[in-house]
Amino acid sequence: MEEAIKTLATKYDTANGIASIKDDLAKFKSDLSKQIDNSIRWMFVFWLGQVGTTLAIMLLFLKK
Repeated sequence: MEEAIKTLATKYDTANGIASIKDDLAKFKSDLSKQIDNSIRWMFVFWLGQVGTTLAIMLLFLKK
């Protein structure tokens, strides 16, 4: 019986576990947000490059 009692989680252990999980989730949310912001920034740069290239090609063919 005493061995079973030693392995049971206390309220303190559970509270620490939940706090740790909340901290991990907050860090994950922050990292994911930064990654999404970075991806959107690079997509915008790519789209601007594509529009600029397309316009340059169109102007070259329209001048001829």
